[in-house]
Amino acid sequence: MQLDGELNSQKFAGKAAKEMSEETLLEIQAHELFDLTNLAYEGKWPGVYPSAGGCDEFLKLFLYRRMMSHDVLELLQLAHAGDGESEVIKIKLVPLEDLWKEAPDAKAIAALFLYEKFLKFGLGDKHPPCEQNLLQEEQLSLLLKPKVEQRTGRCK
Repeated sequence: MQLDGELNSQKFAGKAAKEMSEETLLEIQAHELFDLTNLAYEGKWPGVYPSAGGCDEFLKLFLYRRMMSHDVLELLQLAHAGDGESEVIKIKLVPLEDLWKEAPDAKAIAALFLYEKFLKFGLGDKHPPCEQNLLQEEQLSLLLKPKVEQRTGRCK
C-alpha cells in the first residue's frame, strides 16, 4: 500500500481497510481501524520510519479487533485469499503472545510492541473490539466452505 506524500490518517485507514479486506475476505471499514502510530506519537511524527535518517518513508500501524466465532476463524485459516494467480495469501492464526516468534516481520513486531503499550496504558476501553457480525460470518462461511472442501478434499 502506498500513499506518497499523504499524512491523513483516515485516508491511510481507508486504504489499509481495503487491502485487508482483499487479503482476508473480511469486510473491514476504515472507522474500525485504530491508528496506533498516531496514538503513540500524538501527531509528532506521521508514523514509524524503517530507517530514520536513511529515508523519508514511514509506516502507519493500525489495530483491528473483532469478535468472531471459532468456526469462521478455522475456515479463514484453511482457505486461501488473493487472486490465485500472482498472489496467494494463506492466513495463519497464532496466539498473540507467539506472534514475535512466528512472523519475523519488522512491521508485525513494531505493531505488537505498540499494541502491548496500548493495553498497558488501559487504552483498550477507548477502542473496544468491533461487535461480532453474524451476517458477515454466515456469508463468509458460505463463501469459504466450498473453497476449503475443494482444497482439502473434505466434505461437510
